[in-house]
Amino acid sequence: MGEDEIVRLFNAKIKLERKQYKKRVLQLAPERIYQRAYQINCRENIAETLLEKSSEMKTDVLRCLLVLPNVIQFFYARWMGKGDSFQLELENSMDTGIKEIGLLLEQEETEAA
Repeated sequence: MGEDEIVRLFNAKIKLERKQYKKRVLQLAPERIYQRAYQINCRENIAETLLEKSSEMKTDVLRCLLVLPNVIQFFYARWMGKGDSFQLELENSMDTGIKEIGLLLEQEETEAA
């Protein structure tokens, strides 16, 4: 089996996993879907990243991932195990924004005086 064919098979596997997950999620009540919004978003990002990177992956890695069940779930579980840096990054960004607003207000007060 050639490298291009392995990439095509891997991409087809990821697309199928994605389709099956979406079908399961859409059977849930709207409130449950809302509760899983972060998980859904993460899984979509993982799938997109895998599809984008598949042509750069080594053939042996692709072969391994082809036989691994639920590749997207595997990477999602790894991500959740690492701890989510999103909240920390969001808080840091907000802190910076709040400080910048405070500095602008101080500058306006100084200029007005």
